[in-house]
Amino acid sequence: MPTYKNKETGELKRFGRTRTYVDFDKQTGDIIKREFDISSGAQINLNEWEYLGHEGDYGSVVAKKAINDGRGTR
Repeated sequence: MPTYKNKETGELKRFGRTRTYVDFDKQTGDIIKREFDISSGAQINLNEWEYLGHEGDYGSVVAKKAINDGRGTR
């Protein structure tokens, strides 16, 4: 589960299920990343929560594209 830290209070919180959306703003050319807690529907990466990440070695993790995932590099 991803761990987040409250920027104001320093509280650590784990969200069991999250969903991430990545959008491209055509006017400014910026990439916008939005993360939501699925259980409450609240956006967790606004200004109050900061993603801390995971400790560990993930060098052996391998991923491949699904057959029906279209063409191109991922």
